[in-house]
Amino acid sequence: MSAPEGSSGWKQLQKMLEIRGKLKEYNRMLLEHTKLYKLPEPNPSDFDEDCSTIQHDLVALAQRDVASDHFTSWVIDWLVVHYAKLKHRFSRNKGEFTEIDDRKINRAVGTFTTIFGSLLPTASVFALYYIHSTVWRLTFIMLFSCFFSTCLAVFTDARRIETFAGAVALASVQVVFISTTDGSSYTEGRS
Repeated sequence: MSAPEGSSGWKQLQKMLEIRGKLKEYNRMLLEHTKLYKLPEPNPSDFDEDCSTIQHDLVALAQRDVASDHFTSWVIDWLVVHYAKLKHRFSRNKGEFTEIDDRKINRAVGTFTTIFGSLLPTASVFALYYIHSTVWRLTFIMLFSCFFSTCLAVFTDARRIETFAGAVALASVQVVFISTTDGSSYTEGRS
């Protein structure tokens, strides 16, 4: 495309080239804006009270390397924050920040939940051994199934169907246990 300089065609060409440049800049900014809003929001525990008013305008540049279950979130958002505040209160260097590695928190929480999760079914069978009445055993199974489901919901990111399946499996094991033991094999003082 060409037109003699100063003609109306040349002026239109110049305006079109100017608009093209502005559209390219607009599209680039629009893509940057879209990418920016796809970034995760920062974790509330990464801010102190002074920064909480600007938190909604910020994004996290990297996602945290932690599990997404409720217990881990509580540990990071409440327990670690209070630990850091307590450590800061008794620290001699008041200007220092407390840096806590997310991987270590994740590992500690994972270890705790694994140990706790493996003890739950055993604890229920152990308790059932000492309950002699069938009605009380069935009541215990009901209550413990509720407790077990709650633990699954809090300590894992399991879906509802997985929580339900886990509770049914545990209840089945407990029912098999009480159907094979009548509770009369327990005698006081037996080791």
